[in-house]
Amino acid sequence: MIRAPIPATARAVRWLTDRVAASGRALYPAGGVSVGGALSPVLEAALRCSRESQIMPVARLRHRTAVHSTRPPANQDARAGRLPTALWPEWALRLTPRHPSRWPLARRADELLAVACLLAGNTTSVQAAIHLTGTTVTSHNVSTLLAEVTRRSDCADVLHALILLADHLDHHGAPID
Repeated sequence: MIRAPIPATARAVRWLTDRVAASGRALYPAGGVSVGGALSPVLEAALRCSRESQIMPVARLRHRTAVHSTRPPANQDARAGRLPTALWPEWALRLTPRHPSRWPLARRADELLAVACLLAGNTTSVQAAIHLTGTTVTSHNVSTLLAEVTRRSDCADVLHALILLADHLDHHGAPID
């Protein structure tokens, strides 16, 4: 049996999530999934991704909609022990949105990105993620950075990279403990 890729399947089921949105019900990645019974993993992933551009950036990270292995969030707080307070400089340099002047868009972006990495696939609140990473940024700062990342075309792959980094840390640990 040939399976359609998740993005193509998401486009095909968009009519269903459009109807949910038109009814006035709140739309979040698991909204369409929770109404049905047992769904195939592909259909469940497609429903999660079908409205990706309309859902909040934190929900996009939690439900991993930027990658084809989207799934419901789970407790991933153990990842905090594998993350530095501020994301490694090599990662932060590549993932930080910049002004046209080339200066970072957010102060302490390396700390904000570490919190965002902890949120990938995780059920923990933004405030708890801030506490777990040991930083002092605010939840508003995290949300603002993520909103900017999802708004800008030059940052299209940042959520994808954060999710893949989170997966790597979950499976292989950090280079330095």
